[in-house]
Parts: sequence; structure tokens; C-alpha cells
Amino acid sequence: MIKIERPGGGDAFREFGFAENAKGYSHNFCAFNRNKLSVTLDVNSPRGQEAFLRMARQADVVLENFRPG
Repeated sequence: MIKIERPGGGDAFREFGFAENAKGYSHNFCAFNRNKLSVTLDVNSPRGQEAFLRMARQADVVLENFRPG
């Protein structure tokens, strides 16, 4: 599973709650993202869209988690 995160901010759960492990990630982030690969990708740029489409063509499932608009 590959998780695509926005540039500059990433996943807000990284810092949500108490950072328990040596890498400074919160227990929430570790619980929800176990065994996921993550990549920062600007899907608003042409290069980011191209990279996303390359990954999506090889995927069995693509989930989107954005607010409308």
C-alpha cells in the first residue's frame, strides 16, 4: 500500500497526540499507517499528476480522501 501525502505538511496524525517512538511519530500515526509506504507528491503539478497516474495504473485499488472542490 502506498500513501500519497501533500508537500510541506504530510499527514497531520504524525504529530497528533503524544510522540512515543524514537522517530517522533504519534501512536495514532503508527496505528493507522502500519506497513504503508508513503510518498510526498504534488498532485496539482503536471509532474505530480503523471507520477500518480503511473502508480494508479499498477494498483488494484485507488482510494481518494479529499474534500470536494
